[in-house]
Amino acid sequence: MENQEPVVSVVMLSYNHEKYLAEALASVVAQETTFSYEIIIHDDASQDRSQEIIQEFVARYPDRFVAILQKENQYSQDINFDCQQIYPRCRGKYLAFCEGDDYWTDPKKLQKQFQVMEKDPDLAICVHQVVAITEEGMTLPRTYPTKEQLAQTGKASTSALVPLDYPFHTTSFFIRKTALEPLMTGNTALVHYFNGDEVLLRLSLIQGAVYYLHEAMSVYRQFSEGSWSTRQQQLTKAEQVQKITKLMQGYRVFDEESGYAYHELLQEKVFSFNLALCQYDVGASKENWQQVAPYLTSWLAKAPLKRRMQHGLFQVWPGLYQQLFKFRRAVLSR
Repeated sequence: MENQEPVVSVVMLSYNHEKYLAEALASVVAQETTFSYEIIIHDDASQDRSQEIIQEFVARYPDRFVAILQKENQYSQDINFDCQQIYPRCRGKYLAFCEGDDYWTDPKKLQKQFQVMEKDPDLAICVHQVVAITEEGMTLPRTYPTKEQLAQTGKASTSALVPLDYPFHTTSFFIRKTALEPLMTGNTALVHYFNGDEVLLRLSLIQGAVYYLHEAMSVYRQFSEGSWSTRQQQLTKAEQVQKITKLMQGYRVFDEESGYAYHELLQEKVFSFNLALCQYDVGASKENWQQVAPYLTSWLAKAPLKRRMQHGLFQVWPGLYQQLFKFRRAVLSR
């Protein structure tokens, strides 16, 4: 099937993933499918043996791989290599994803998701449960999505998913390529506010329905070297403020690009982010409120009593609200 036109393009990102990369690549080439698929792997100038490992797999499966091996790091130069260098090379009808420190556990993962998507043209994305492990391989209690979020196979409520920050993990994404057309053609502003995987999900939520398979078919290695979760833990207070402010702007853009289909849900989301900003910088939170207040006026007028009380406390005693927010977060993290 290697010589056939690929039906699925598997996108893989690698950066200093020497310790995990062979396992990730092996889990992808082990897929058992009735169709041809290609693997587009991008290594962002790793400083370890990642590129050597990639070249070894390319030598073994020359017809399956498209390897993009950078000599200079693109992420540090703020280059959108997904849109500029990866997606233009994807020939498949569908896109699937696996980063270099994660791996797939079911050899029929692609086949199962393909069959779901082929049966229903209204679906933009098919996802499944993902298990989280530590860098050492210890299984964590957290799954993506959590059992509270989704526990049954079938079409998921888009409205229930819109307010969630990160319900699914990227290793589960199986997306119809046409759903990503705004990304491919540069006709979405979401790329300026969200991480690449979040843009993929939000565009899918705009473009069609979501199907969830309640099967664990991949593993997310949390807090591994070079991972997104590790980088987030290393953010300074100023960087956290910048991140949250940017997300608030992003949700307003998402509101506009979705045709205000989830307007009240997104208004509440922006409200919550502004209160969360208070834990890092009261002044920044107060200043940002001046920017978002007009957007929230209609929602706040009929918001639940709890939300209006939070807003009142924030307006009158922002310092006290900051301390209460930190206390609540500390309790919940125990």
